Amino acid sequence: MAQKTLALHFSVMLPLLTLTSSYISWADPPPTINIQGTLQDSQGDPLTGVRDYRVRFFDSETEGSSIVEVSGTTTLTSSGRFSLAVDPPEAALDAAEMWYELAIDEDGDGVDPNDVFPERVKVHSVPFALRAQDAETVGGMAASEFATTDALSSGLADKADLDHHHNAEYWSIEGNPGGEGRVLGTTDDQSFQIIVGGTRTLLFAPKPSSPNIVGGYWGNEILTETYGSVIAGGGSPDHINSVTGNYSFIGGGNGNVAGGSGATVSGGFRNKARAETSAVSGGWSNSASGYSSTVGGGYGNVAAGSESSVGGGEHNLAQDAYATVSGGRDNHAAGMASSVGGGLYNGASGVASVVSGGDNNYAPGRWSIVAGGKNNTASGESSFASGRMAKALHDGAFVWADSTFEDFSSTADDQFSVRANGGSRIFCNGDNSALYVETSGTGRTGHFRITNPENDNNSVAASTQGDGNALVGYTIGAGNGVYGETTSSGWAGYFVGSGGSSKGVHIETNGGQGLEVVGGAKSAVVPTSQGQRALYTEEAAEVWFTDYGFGHLENGRAVIPIDPLFSETVNLEEPYHVFVQLNDSESEGVAVEEKTATSFTVVELRSGDSNAEFSYRIVAKRRGFEEVRLEERPNL
Repeated sequence: MAQKTLALHFSVMLPLLTLTSSYISWADPPPTINIQGTLQDSQGDPLTGVRDYRVRFFDSETEGSSIVEVSGTTTLTSSGRFSLAVDPPEAALDAAEMWYELAIDEDGDGVDPNDVFPERVKVHSVPFALRAQDAETVGGMAASEFATTDALSSGLADKADLDHHHNAEYWSIEGNPGGEGRVLGTTDDQSFQIIVGGTRTLLFAPKPSSPNIVGGYWGNEILTETYGSVIAGGGSPDHINSVTGNYSFIGGGNGNVAGGSGATVSGGFRNKARAETSAVSGGWSNSASGYSSTVGGGYGNVAAGSESSVGGGEHNLAQDAYATVSGGRDNHAAGMASSVGGGLYNGASGVASVVSGGDNNYAPGRWSIVAGGKNNTASGESSFASGRMAKALHDGAFVWADSTFEDFSSTADDQFSVRANGGSRIFCNGDNSALYVETSGTGRTGHFRITNPENDNNSVAASTQGDGNALVGYTIGAGNGVYGETTSSGWAGYFVGSGGSSKGVHIETNGGQGLEVVGGAKSAVVPTSQGQRALYTEEAAEVWFTDYGFGHLENGRAVIPIDPLFSETVNLEEPYHVFVQLNDSESEGVAVEEKTATSFTVVELRSGDSNAEFSYRIVAKRRGFEEVRLEERPNL
């Protein structure tokens, strides 16, 4: 058997004042009784379409005699709502008291006893006002006592006249004095309606705590057990506005539902605020189903998480608690407190993750962020990705990728990775370093590498236009100030001084090795008639400094002073070498005697007394390196 509900038992018909050119009369009250309700099947689904109905009038609430009956057809809306305007026959108006019994065909076989609503409804006094249409007096006064339109327009009917003719039982069109008991409406538990053009436009339904107010289309509905709710307007036969929660509000629009306590739908079309204190401001087919969730507008958006929010756009979803999607299209904030700023097809599923915008970006890592761009992923905790196809796969990773259509991924936790095929530029116009790199661990502060074997450019280029150094290597530990390495035929270190007075390499140390070559020779390249040629250095097992000079014998003897400046670089207290080359074949030969810290003596052999010329070479230990000899290099 179908479920039957009479939402409204009767309508209050207000007498209508009709102004004519010569008099005011009570217009004929509409000869109808409005009956409204809903009809559902046993599963709770609404019955719809055109149905036969029958209304029987009785002189008793139960049993009694049938006074008269009225039949016809009515059309049920998509929600099972119906509204009947019944014209009661004359016989029904002569009864002192009257009840009606309603029956609507459920199964299409005509009205039968199974179609009768379970209770009769009492007809209150308002319909009996139909008898007043032919009364000679109204309230004991003849029609001539009422003000005419001419009198109103000419000012002949002053306030005193109105006060005289309109006592406490009437309402003046100029306003009415206050006072206890002065009301427009009902004083019992019955609803009060305002009808325009024969259709209800506003309903006030009393409730023990707070009344319901229903405006707009007559089929708009607030559940019977609901209280304190308002439908301000809107609605249509196919798309009624409906409230099922206490203290809820619908401002207007069509097909909207405020289903949670304190829920609000401001307007729009087919929006639903289903959860407690949820709200939809407008738009089309939006849903706020989470506690205190909000949808600002747009189309097809859902705020499903508790206190979640969707600002607008299309087909966006704020799924978890405190999640936010500001706008865009097909974006999804699935993580708790996650956020998507806009764009297309973006997803933030990690806790407190963020996608600012862009296209097809994802932030599944907790506290991760994608700043924008396209096809980026931040899956590591506290990771960052931006650009195009940047993949921050590790915790704490920062990945920025240029527009190249190729994945660029992090390879380790807490790593900073940048792909910039157009190069990187850093400018500084201040006194600080344009780039400062520091590490407190065991790794390098910088590693530069060219992986393309056909690339002939330099891996690192440094230049300066001032008096400073283009490249400086500095260390306070056991490491290297500058380290160069090659695995091919190139130079591990390559330095060019191309200016007229420029230099190649300057090496300075405070006591350690100044220059050390492992596994190769040291050479100087000089131009020759046969091209550039290398000349190689002479190596020694100890640290020696050498000076060269010329001299000549006088009567077979010469004292050669040692250059004082050279003496400052060597330790002449240590044994040193002097090699003499005679330039005279007649000489008997020479020997070196009396080597001191300031000079040495060259003496001709066999008591010769020639004046022969000679050249010499003095080799002495470098001061401070006297004990150095063939040092071990186990770590190279």
